[in-house]
Order: sequence, then structure tokens, then C-alpha cells
Amino acid sequence: MPPQNAARPPSTELTGGTGFTFEGTAAATFLVSLLIEGSARGLSGYICIRVAFQQANFGEPLDDVIVDATAPDGSSARLSLQIKRSLRISAAESNTDFREIVISSWKTLEKT
Repeated sequence: MPPQNAARPPSTELTGGTGFTFEGTAAATFLVSLLIEGSARGLSGYICIRVAFQQANFGEPLDDVIVDATAPDGSSARLSLQIKRSLRISAAESNTDFREIVISSWKTLEKT
């Protein structure tokens, strides 16, 4: 058993990428909207009724966070998000992240 005053190595949850993430923090704001049955960012005037994550296997091109909401008049809206900590916007051939997001955005717009 190590001495009680021995320094512990830092938690891998905080240093190894397995813990807190930007995507998780952003997603949490939508979960709060769901829990309080309130309006979600980007869906002003609509009440959040569903939040889903990582929905690529279910046909969602922008798959990180999907927020469904309804308005008082019964209409519905969906917010589909691809969450990135940073994104370089350029036409460079090597910029595959930006290219994939633009293509996925277009596919999301084409969905019924």
C-alpha cells in the first residue's frame, strides 16, 4: 500500500481524453433544456422533447447531437449538430473535416 502522502498520478479521465469533452459539455446544455421542458439554443419558441447522440447509424448525417422540439401551435423542429472544438474553413484539399461537415449539412437539409 503506498504512503498516504505519496503523489498520485493525474486521472486519465482528465488527461487522457476519456473524461470531459467539449462535445459532452455542449450536449449537456441541450439535456438541461430537455429536463426543464424549456427551449433549446437554436430552437427559440420550441420546447425540447428529445435529445439524441451519435445518430449516424440511424441515418443522421450531422450526428453528434439531435434535438427535437415542438411549438405551442403543434409544429415541430429538429436541430442537427456536428460539434467540433475547432474547425478550419478553407478549400484546401487536405481539409477533410470541413468538407465532410459541408456534405453532411447538405444531406441533412435534403432529408424530409
